Amino acid sequence: MHVGQHEGMHYAMGYCGAGVGTSSYFGIRLGQKVLALPEGRTALDGLAFETRPFYSDNPWFLAPSVACYR
Repeated sequence: MHVGQHEGMHYAMGYCGAGVGTSSYFGIRLGQKVLALPEGRTALDGLAFETRPFYSDNPWFLAPSVACYR
Protein backbone atom coordinates (compact mmCIF):
# COMPACT_ATOMS: atom_id res chain seq x y z
CA MET A 1 0.00 0.00 0.00
CA HIS A 2 1.27 3.48 -0.80
CA VAL A 3 0.01 6.98 -0.10
CA GLY A 4 1.75 9.97 -1.64
CA GLN A 5 1.80 12.99 -3.88
CA HIS A 6 3.35 13.45 -7.32
CA GLU A 7 3.35 16.76 -9.19
CA GLY A 8 0.46 18.06 -7.09
CA MET A 9 -1.65 14.90 -7.45
CA HIS A 10 -2.43 13.04 -4.24
CA TYR A 11 -2.94 9.29 -4.51
CA ALA A 12 -3.46 6.09 -2.53
CA MET A 13 -2.87 2.79 -4.26
CA GLY A 14 -1.90 -0.86 -3.94
CA TYR A 15 -4.56 -2.12 -1.54
CA CYS A 16 -3.92 -5.76 -2.52
CA GLY A 17 -7.37 -7.10 -1.69
CA ALA A 18 -8.04 -4.85 1.31
CA GLY A 19 -9.51 -1.96 -0.68
CA VAL A 20 -13.03 -1.55 0.67
CA GLY A 21 -12.16 -0.35 4.16
CA THR A 22 -8.74 1.12 3.50
CA SER A 23 -9.74 3.10 0.41
CA SER A 24 -12.45 4.84 2.43
CA TYR A 25 -9.99 5.56 5.23
CA PHE A 26 -7.26 6.88 2.94
CA GLY A 27 -9.78 8.85 0.88
CA ILE A 28 -10.69 10.78 4.00
CA ARG A 29 -7.01 11.24 4.91
CA LEU A 30 -6.14 12.44 1.40
CA GLY A 31 -8.98 14.96 1.53
CA GLN A 32 -7.58 16.25 4.80
CA LYS A 33 -4.10 16.48 3.23
CA VAL A 34 -5.47 18.53 0.33
CA LEU A 35 -7.01 20.89 2.89
CA ALA A 36 -3.66 20.97 4.77
CA LEU A 37 -5.23 19.63 7.95
CA PRO A 38 -2.92 17.87 10.43
CA GLU A 39 -5.43 15.00 10.74
CA GLY A 40 -4.44 13.91 7.23
CA ARG A 41 -1.14 12.42 8.38
CA THR A 42 -0.78 8.64 8.23
CA ALA A 43 1.87 6.10 9.14
CA LEU A 44 2.60 5.69 5.41
CA ASP A 45 3.65 9.32 4.88
CA GLY A 46 7.21 9.80 3.75
CA LEU A 47 7.81 6.19 2.69
CA ALA A 48 9.70 5.76 -0.54
CA PHE A 49 7.75 4.49 -3.53
CA GLU A 50 9.51 1.24 -4.29
CA THR A 51 10.04 0.24 -7.88
CA ARG A 52 11.29 -2.93 -9.48
CA PRO A 53 14.98 -3.81 -9.90
CA PHE A 54 16.45 -2.81 -13.27
CA TYR A 55 13.30 -0.87 -14.27
CA SER A 56 14.19 2.39 -16.05
CA ASP A 57 10.74 3.76 -17.00
CA ASN A 58 10.83 1.83 -20.26
CA PRO A 59 8.04 -0.79 -20.20
CA TRP A 60 9.87 -3.20 -22.53
CA PHE A 61 8.20 -6.18 -20.83
CA LEU A 62 4.60 -5.23 -21.68
CA ALA A 63 4.53 -6.53 -25.28
CA PRO A 64 6.00 -9.94 -24.35
CA SER A 65 3.63 -10.18 -21.38
CA VAL A 66 0.57 -9.44 -23.51
CA ALA A 67 1.72 -11.95 -26.12
CA CYS A 68 2.19 -14.60 -23.44
CA TYR A 69 -1.31 -14.12 -22.01
CA ARG A 70 -2.94 -14.27 -25.45
